[in-house]
Amino acid sequence: YCATRALYSLSLEGRAPRFLRRCNKNGTPIYCFAIVMLFPMLSFLQVSSSSAVVITWLTALITGGGLISFIIMSITFINYHKACVVQGVDRKTRPYYGYFQPYGAYIALGFQLLILLVYGYYAFRPWSVELFFQSYTMQILAIVLFCGWKLFKKTRYIRPHEVDLIWERPLIEAYEDSLVDPPVGFWTEMAQMVGFRRNKVGFH
Repeated sequence: YCATRALYSLSLEGRAPRFLRRCNKNGTPIYCFAIVMLFPMLSFLQVSSSSAVVITWLTALITGGGLISFIIMSITFINYHKACVVQGVDRKTRPYYGYFQPYGAYIALGFQLLILLVYGYYAFRPWSVELFFQSYTMQILAIVLFCGWKLFKKTRYIRPHEVDLIWERPLIEAYEDSLVDPPVGFWTEMAQMVGFRRNKVGFH
């Protein structure tokens, strides 16, 4: 789900091919979904012992990519928090409010960076070029892609007072105001996700 939506978002922002924006009648980005579902097929490589090396590399790359994703989430929230402070926005007026912030985000970022740096420590005992690139290829690639995008597109860091904290909020609030059914509870929503207790949504 995350990979499909991330790829779809990149396409909407012009950072991935336009055809990935195509959705079916249910709102599912079908081409993004198809591309993402190609990767689970690689698990069949495990059938051959010689292909196990490929699986090892793939697992290492995915692990590194996952850690980088969480690091980006923490950095994004820290910058969002700074923007709220500078622009005088009360985060408690938002639908979701995180306590112990921004300290929690800084602590999470610190642990994530530590894990990202040391989770491939076995490549140094003894030194192994193969193990090093298995563990740190995604970190190197992330830096190269980030710097390359900045240089190629000539984008800049957005300062806290320049961050758009409104974006599409009026449209979203207008849609939510059109709903006449009261919000359901957490457990009801979980049951609806698996097909139980589904209710029709009413509109004004």
